[in-house]
Amino acid sequence: DEFAALLGELVQAVERELAELDAAIAEDRTALRGLRAGVRSLDAHEYARRLARARRVELVEREASLNERIVARTRLAEERASHLDTLSRGLAPEPPQAHIAKPHGPRSVEQRRRASFLRLWAAVSTPLLLASPIIVLLASPLAWIPTIGVLAVMFLGVEAFARHSFLSFLASVLMLAGVAAVVVAIVFLLSNYWQIAVSAILGAAALALLIGNLTDFRHRWQEGAAIGEEKDR
Repeated sequence: DEFAALLGELVQAVERELAELDAAIAEDRTALRGLRAGVRSLDAHEYARRLARARRVELVEREASLNERIVARTRLAEERASHLDTLSRGLAPEPPQAHIAKPHGPRSVEQRRRASFLRLWAAVSTPLLLASPIIVLLASPLAWIPTIGVLAVMFLGVEAFARHSFLSFLASVLMLAGVAAVVVAIVFLLSNYWQIAVSAILGAAALALLIGNLTDFRHRWQEGAAIGEEKDR
């Protein structure tokens, strides 16, 4: 049949690769024997020790290359033996869902609830989206930004729920709310207690300047004391 023909062609391709590797391995082994003999000859002469070290490095590299080819040849031989065994025994028929990467089993209760919710959301999302401008326009100007934010969070939350990433979305919303709260608190403090904020900044700058000046004074005093001692000597 077609499967046996294709597998037979694959076996022939593997056999060709094996033949090429066998020839390369035999050639490498012959070259390594000659290289080892050369290294031994160079080691016997004092003036040729540097060249012997270079040849020894080359020998190590050639041996590593030979080992890689031997490993590749072993894998190809195992592949060839497996294919030949399959051709001799044949394969069991595949199950009906073998071509499916993730077979579909019976849905769980959670999956059915999620599917029902998504169908309901698909039915109401478009009308709700069309009604969103009406809700924003009817709200007071001060409530526009909160209203738009609530609608955006609702739509994005349902989208995250559909993509199984609701927890990460919730964490992101909480982090954004925390950052917004910190910014609002800073703005509130600066607008209502700006005298305290300015005083704190000026006090921190004055303290840093005082510490720097005292450190510089201490270094200069130590240098002056050292110079005085040298003069006394």
